[in-house]
Amino acid sequence: MAQRLKVLVTDDDGSILELNSSLLRKAGYEVFEATTGEECLQMVRSHHPDLIVLDVMLPDMRGTTPRISALGFRMVRKWSGQSPGHVGPRSPRDPEGLSAT
Repeated sequence: MAQRLKVLVTDDDGSILELNSSLLRKAGYEVFEATTGEECLQMVRSHHPDLIVLDVMLPDMRGTTPRISALGFRMVRKWSGQSPGHVGPRSPRDPEGLSAT
């Protein structure tokens, strides 16, 4: 059996945290949750996630601070018009997997 990818979802808004976590669990990912930047850092050290879904405007620190940036993850974000886009899977039309959907 293949090991499930681990995703750390970090958001101080409980409804967004719950929605993202629920969708990722249903998609088959192993999901961990954090509500603060400090908790996010602790979860990274203890669970070693493959991906972090991060709210960059947390109350205790910004997601772009050196402490979070130093974790070695690459920030991928897409903004299209007035609403955020989503990073999608790779396809022949979008080899980098960055199309907004």
